[in-house]
Amino acid sequence: MSRDPATAERARLILNELIRQRQGLRDAGADEGLLEANRLGIVYWQWQLTRALGAARQKSEAAA
Repeated sequence: MSRDPATAERARLILNELIRQRQGLRDAGADEGLLEANRLGIVYWQWQLTRALGAARQKSEAAA
């Protein structure tokens, strides 16, 4: 990923896709390794979303 922080919208889109993929993996009986990799991706993008929302909040507070 680039040094630019993810926007909240981008992080939400990726997170939603990872969650959709996880449901598909579970339905297909995927092995634990794939499920764990997917879980780690979800955790990472949850963190990115939190950072993006925090940055947006700080920006709006500074403008006020």
